[in-house]
Amino acid sequence: MQGTNVNALDRGTGSAGQPVASPAKLTGVFALLVTEHRTASELLQRTATETPEERRTSWPLVRRQLLSHERAESLEVYSALEGHEGARDILEQHSSRASELESLIGELDNIDYDSEQWYGKLRDVVAQVEDHIREEETEFFPRAQELIGEVGSLELKDRFVSAQREVVHTLP
Repeated sequence: MQGTNVNALDRGTGSAGQPVASPAKLTGVFALLVTEHRTASELLQRTATETPEERRTSWPLVRRQLLSHERAESLEVYSALEGHEGARDILEQHSSRASELESLIGELDNIDYDSEQWYGKLRDVVAQVEDHIREEETEFFPRAQELIGEVGSLELKDRFVSAQREVVHTLP
């Protein structure tokens, strides 16, 4: 939908380029994840203003970025929390959110780029991503960093990056 107001997608929380949590308080993998969140928000906002032809090129790239981030995050970051009793609720909530996001992305993939429904479903994806970002950056990441420590957070960064590279190659 060319000319669409980008702010129409903004729910007033965690708008693109505006950190929800200060990356300075988070280290290692968590600081990297916050940076990736900013990038994802910006890409989604840009995609919302594109023509259907532009979407054909950009959406597959945005999709890969979102899915590789989420899957590598689950594989490395959240799995590192599995042995911590204080992380059980984080793990359950993240798993649920990640499943919802993947489902929405799958639904969007099945809608023609020229359809008005495509833009509506993109709004759902953006809302889900923004809610997920807010939840992670204000609740999950600070608690996770406390549980695994700064050293653990630094060690997870390289593992996350490697996992993300591997995951990206498995995506259609």
